[in-house]
Amino acid sequence: MAFRGGDENINRAGRKPGSKNKATKEIREAYQRLTEDNLDNMSTWLSQIAGDDPAKAMDLMLRLSEYIIPKLS
Repeated sequence: MAFRGGDENINRAGRKPGSKNKATKEIREAYQRLTEDNLDNMSTWLSQIAGDDPAKAMDLMLRLSEYIIPKLS
């Protein structure tokens, strides 16, 4: 399918800045559901890791917090 120069159905402005692509939105929603469904398990897993290596557990907590708490600019 080729676009013609005078076709008025073409969105020349493109997607609005900041709008999410459909695949990205679906992946984020799936990841959020996975996380919400495993909150209890995540606490257990972090406790197990902390028993062996508290520094590694803290590192995981900090890395996970990046998805919840916005970074300061």
